[in-house]
Amino acid sequence: MATDLLSNVLRAQTRNGQLAGDDLLHAARSLIDILRSRGATAVPSDSVGDRILGAALLLEPALSLLDRSRRMDGSHVVLVAGHLSGDARVAARALSARALGAVSVEAAVLGPWRGSIDGCDEVWSLGSERHLKAVP
Repeated sequence: MATDLLSNVLRAQTRNGQLAGDDLLHAARSLIDILRSRGATAVPSDSVGDRILGAALLLEPALSLLDRSRRMDGSHVVLVAGHLSGDARVAARALSARALGAVSVEAAVLGPWRGSIDGCDEVWSLGSERHLKAVP
């Protein structure tokens, strides 16, 4: 069990560290599509989310962004994260966003993610499959 957890953490860290070039641009374009279709505001969940948002802003400078320290009253929020080894951080960010006034919280994460994340209404995968998919 501990070996699996450590393996998952190392795998996520490695993949996040390698995010660059076409893969980064693909994630940014996928995120832009999600934000447009949902009418949502992006909030980074981790440092990789910051990188994806930075690339997305280069492609679409008018994207709506918030940082985690500001009120989100009435906002529809999409938390942006890299590859995950577990969902605790995103779940905590979702809880925080709701406490700051967000009316809906979704997550967009790199790679395949199976299942839901506590506090998130929907989870979007920005995976290498080159298409978007919602996880119920």
